[in-house]
Amino acid sequence: MSIYKVTQEDKLLCEKLYVEQDFNVEKCSKVFAVSQKTVYKWIKIEKWNEKKIELKTLDRLINTNLKRALNKSLNCYIENPKDTDIQNLMTLLLKFTERINENKEKQ
Repeated sequence: MSIYKVTQEDKLLCEKLYVEQDFNVEKCSKVFAVSQKTVYKWIKIEKWNEKKIELKTLDRLINTNLKRALNKSLNCYIENPKDTDIQNLMTLLLKFTERINENKEKQ
């Protein structure tokens, strides 16, 4: 056991790593020099597993809706390729898709 005092900021960072970066309990406990029991306690009390599920569900919804928007925009573009509003929308959606993919690769 460590004599290091875990700050609230440390705990928030631990949550972020657990929820968003899929760190497991063992990794979290090593990084923050606390017992696995402590990390399990944080997970339970702060409902980190529920947050993780919500985040993954939200990611899936965003991706699904993005694909639908791209599909609809593409169909509109096929019907009227000279419409600059549709061209701009397609560009924005494609850039947004690229950013999402870049962020996934960084993780």
